[in-house]
Amino acid sequence: MVITLTSTRTKFCSWGILHLYIDMANFQHLSIQQLKEQLSIDVLQIVRSPKTQKLFGAGSNGVNLRCQQAIDVDKPISFFYDTEVGGVEDGCIVNSAEDSVIKTL
Repeated sequence: MVITLTSTRTKFCSWGILHLYIDMANFQHLSIQQLKEQLSIDVLQIVRSPKTQKLFGAGSNGVNLRCQQAIDVDKPISFFYDTEVGGVEDGCIVNSAEDSVIKTL
């Protein structure tokens, strides 16, 4: 993992005195529709694994995606990924922060 110290840095996690930061400028949100178009998925389901009890996204074309484990399906959902490391295949289905937006100009 690359540790970057920029004006767009966000504290990612902390262990004792070690603080890891991620550069939020490299991250992008896609709508679920944009994600489905980009990966050629007709239907995307959020599924709980019977073996591990973990949630994941299951695409109708066989593509599986990570999913926020505490996702609230009643809130807006989008796809969050790093544009420089891993790309869309290493992203995660998450709750969008759209509900905190006061106004879009």
